[in-house]
Amino acid sequence: IRSEAMVELGVVLALSEGRSSEAIDVLELAEALNERVGAPFIHRAHQRQALAEALLAQGKAGQAKAIAESLLAEATEDSVSIPATLMILGRVADSQHEYAQALGYADQVIERIESDLGPEHPLLASPLTNRGLALQHLDRTDDARRAFERSVALRREQAAGGGVGARRRLAEVLINFGNLESSAGDGERAADHYREALTLLPKHDEANRSLLLFNLGVDHQIAGRQEEALANYREALRLAEARYPPSHPRVVGSRLGVGSMLVSLERVPEAREPLERALADWPQELRGSVDEAELCFALAQALRILDGDGERVRALAGDAREIYEGAGLVDEVMRIDSWSKAP
Repeated sequence: IRSEAMVELGVVLALSEGRSSEAIDVLELAEALNERVGAPFIHRAHQRQALAEALLAQGKAGQAKAIAESLLAEATEDSVSIPATLMILGRVADSQHEYAQALGYADQVIERIESDLGPEHPLLASPLTNRGLALQHLDRTDDARRAFERSVALRREQAAGGGVGARRRLAEVLINFGNLESSAGDGERAADHYREALTLLPKHDEANRSLLLFNLGVDHQIAGRQEEALANYREALRLAEARYPPSHPRVVGSRLGVGSMLVSLERVPEAREPLERALADWPQELRGSVDEAELCFALAQALRILDGDGERVRALAGDAREIYEGAGLVDEVMRIDSWSKAP
């Protein structure tokens, strides 16, 4: 009983942001207890699946994959542990950008559930979401949309009679669906999904709410609705700061959004502080990214207006240009060149 309780605690910790190390400690203790009492395979499988999830959350995809593959090797063909293990392998493949592999694992799970439980079973929602994510990465937008539509329909049924957890799961699919529509250029449809997701999330869910508001800000920015974008970025920043350290991508990204919109709105004196702070806190994982290029160029524009042309302005613009050129973004390179030559 103690080992089963520890596994359930480990599952909760593994799914909680920033607590994967605690999950691993608890689940390794549970594994030792399972061995002592000779726990049945289904209990040992549950523990190892949770451990794989916790390792994956820590970025240890290789270890997670090894555990999942060993589970598959031990499982009998009719084992109920197989779909969950295939889902883990799919997430590992996704984390390693092996999207065709991730799609294959999702399809195996879908086929098993449809064969055993029917095409409308609620358990299909998760693998359908994973299928949609893989298809999106493979640029199969229409197929991804169909997968998300099926997943949303199933999640809606669960949310209608469920509690906070069911509504959050629906919101998570809607966020993914919104991201797909945004990347496909349909900002209005994306915004509809994001707004609905916001109504489903509890007020204390700063992580998902800040992500949604940031995404809404991006769509407003692309559509030229700068005031709306600024408002969304500011609220996203407020929520992200309450949840994450200053160098977290969610914090610096929202701060960049605030600063860049202030520059676009010609409220340049207000833009200096958020842009300078975003640059000071910029995390190593985002070095050399297109987001860093946007930050450098926005700050260069602000500083030239406030302080005049100078060495730092030219250096920031040069850094932005180099990143854009490396990413093959010719239009952005030309925009910087034109700005640099302007009086």
